[in-house]
Amino acid sequence: KAQKIMKRSSTMRTVQPPAPVFQWINALIHKEPVSSMVHAAYWSLVVVIATPITIFSVQLGALWKLFLWVTGLDARHEYDPKNHANEELAVAVTGCDSGFGREFAMVAAQEGFVVFACCLQKESFLQFEYTDRIIPLQVNVTNDDSVEAAAKTVQCWTNEKTSSKKRVLHALCNNAGIGIGHYFDWTDLVVYQKVMDVNFFGMIRCCKAFLPILKAQASTYGYRGGRIFNIASMAGVMKSAPGISAYTASKHAAVALSSSLRQELEPWGIQVCSVCPSFHRTALVEGMHDNAHQHWKSMPKQLQDEYGEECTRQILTMLDKAYQFSWKSEVVVDEFVRGLRGRHLDAEMIIGTDSRLCYLLVNMLPTWLYHTVQYLNAPHAVPRSMRKK
Repeated sequence: KAQKIMKRSSTMRTVQPPAPVFQWINALIHKEPVSSMVHAAYWSLVVVIATPITIFSVQLGALWKLFLWVTGLDARHEYDPKNHANEELAVAVTGCDSGFGREFAMVAAQEGFVVFACCLQKESFLQFEYTDRIIPLQVNVTNDDSVEAAAKTVQCWTNEKTSSKKRVLHALCNNAGIGIGHYFDWTDLVVYQKVMDVNFFGMIRCCKAFLPILKAQASTYGYRGGRIFNIASMAGVMKSAPGISAYTASKHAAVALSSSLRQELEPWGIQVCSVCPSFHRTALVEGMHDNAHQHWKSMPKQLQDEYGEECTRQILTMLDKAYQFSWKSEVVVDEFVRGLRGRHLDAEMIIGTDSRLCYLLVNMLPTWLYHTVQYLNAPHAVPRSMRKK
């Protein structure tokens, strides 16, 4: 009987699409010149009404945060290991061979967390020998068995009864990522697949493997401090730029995943954050120029002739700007530690003065104006085959 009811309910619709008059209005709004007139009138009204409301709410929010910080009510040290005498808090971090991952692991250990440092290469274990608070694991985020084995190791650690303290997986940090890929014309499909497999599907693999631990802690032990950091990039928030379509696509996917996860996991008290730094000094940023140059030399001669050396030099010069405007990585590490210790974890961490004051504002511009600003900042290189003779 229950199956019949379910079958009937699955075939019966309880809602209806918009009435014909609304369908007609929707079609009319998409026709010129009505489309442009409605667009202008709507956004003019929004700006007039929203501007004073936005100014008031932003100022009020800033004053409220200042009050909480001064009084200590912001709970910024809620999950400091020093304040949890009866618990041993652990953090699992992927991509610890170098860059942010290595620094995250080292600083988190200094703060008192037990760190499972997941490295692709076993040789990377040597950099963590100085402390017993870092447990290195060899993990390939593109391999299901490798990720599941790491999660099982962490699960066994939480279940061990070797200490009077309750062992808890406090956070998962999906940091592993690569930045290969160049102009669309220069990049093979296999490169797009590789970037997505590491930067996006690798993130999914780790969330799938470690999430049962975080959920079990919340439902059985009542630990509602669990959190997931998905290291994305400002490339996942901004409109894309020339030469980084593979990387940008993977980071947009990561930000979208984080937004959905944050809402879905709220009942368990598990917070999810997209960490979106602009360019900071890591091996990925420092190697962009050389990687692009090496890739250029390996391209087919026909494609090299089509673009020409002068065009390539212009492209490499644009890549140098990433390093020229890169910040010290310590700022990203400090924000990560703040997110580890505090009670409340932001949905997005926008890191970098350029991101907070410039990029987000520019990103709100209409696409045609955004592209104009981008062109003025970095003129597009013209291939040799398209230059006037």
